[in-house]
Amino acid sequence: SVESDYVLPSVLHFCQRYIVGKWFWGKRKMPKDIFTCEMPLLKSPPEDLPTYDYFIPPSPHRPKDERKTFGNRFKGKFDAFMLCQLTSAVNEASTFYKKHNCDDSRSTRYDLTYNLWLGKEE
Repeated sequence: SVESDYVLPSVLHFCQRYIVGKWFWGKRKMPKDIFTCEMPLLKSPPEDLPTYDYFIPPSPHRPKDERKTFGNRFKGKFDAFMLCQLTSAVNEASTFYKKHNCDDSRSTRYDLTYNLWLGKEE
């Protein structure tokens, strides 16, 4: 299995922003209400994210939708790894919060629709 073939780091230090294609992670862009019953979970990045060789900074970056290539071949894979791991960790923590603090009403959301790159739901 993948888990037994590859050892993952036990600690992730997210001290910067990570961008691959139009996928973004930035701790300062995280919604303040991420751990609430009404907030959706973060949209999961695509499985082929490590193959992207470019990034597009989110708004308000100018020029809008400027496509940039990574400075080296490992940066995109590193950012893709961090994006996937951090998105998964936040969604797991948010799900835990919802299961232990929210009732089972329709207002409790588990949909994967919040996009940090856009700064809104899709």
